[in-house]
Amino acid sequence: MEKKYDSTEATMWHKDNVERIMNVIITELQNRAEHHDESKLSSPEKETYDKYIQLLKKYKYGTAEYLKVREAMAKEGLSHHYEVNRHHAEHYPNSDISYMTLVDLVEMFVDHYASSLNSDTDYFKGEKMNSERYHYDKQLYQILINTAKEYFE
Repeated sequence: MEKKYDSTEATMWHKDNVERIMNVIITELQNRAEHHDESKLSSPEKETYDKYIQLLKKYKYGTAEYLKVREAMAKEGLSHHYEVNRHHAEHYPNSDISYMTLVDLVEMFVDHYASSLNSDTDYFKGEKMNSERYHYDKQLYQILINTAKEYFE
């Protein structure tokens, strides 16, 4: 009589590989969480944020006035912020998020959600504007929305 196949060993091997690979991503996400936006605490970004953040708060996200302030910021320290922080679309050529990694994307999502907590524009409306600004496809936009609803609403 032929011995019945037992998938336990193959399943455990796969499970261990998934855990090992996920831990690489988790470690990088933890590193990003611990060091997120540290560049804002030193020159040239610190002076720029000190000068402009209160002004930005006067305008609704995405309005012409808001974007004008952001443009002024970019001429100062904001462009540096984008250069050294991969989780911003502006870090990449033509603000093309297709250059991002999954880790960059997760940090971008969290950054957008956290920023919405300090804004009069809720996450869902802001992410809709971001999807248009950065040309996300519908699937990515919906995944971001689903994630916000699942974990934060």
